[in-house]
Amino acid sequence: MHKIVACAQESFRMHHTGFHWQAIYLENSAAFMEVHRESGFAPRRFADEPELSARPETERPVFMGLTRDEARQRLPGTTLRNCFESEPPRFRFSAQQRRLLWLALFDDADTALMPELGVSVHGLKKLWRGIYERVDLVEPGFFGDDAGDDEGKRGPEKRRPVLAYVRQRLEELRPWQPAG
Repeated sequence: MHKIVACAQESFRMHHTGFHWQAIYLENSAAFMEVHRESGFAPRRFADEPELSARPETERPVFMGLTRDEARQRLPGTTLRNCFESEPPRFRFSAQQRRLLWLALFDDADTALMPELGVSVHGLKKLWRGIYERVDLVEPGFFGDDAGDDEGKRGPEKRRPVLAYVRQRLEELRPWQPAG
């Protein structure tokens, strides 16, 4: 059971972290209310709450949610609370670059990525090269250039640190609009 919960939490993290959430809401069966409460969601009221409360519990929906302000008042640690922690993306990749990085996170081979992206081998290499150039432009020492370590590094050798970084900073994969 613990493996299932851990897998579900990791899936939730991968799909929800990195967005600049203001609030996250969900509606589900009352049977799952405690699971959602344990995950960090707080109960909310439906507009037609009195009408719904007349239903048997097995048929009664629940409305749960958490706002950014509520999340900030809680101690860090739950997957849901951590979804509200986001920084602006550092590298600001293009939409196509973000899509490539998202697909590459799942360790698919380049041959599987090309049809998904609708590009040739050359097009895929060009996308990766654009990612490496963007990273190098924003963070010149990212690939070890300061010590001359970058000499002769091939794409796959550069790919590993980029993907490791993106796995930890999923906001790099999300569209981002600065406030204001």
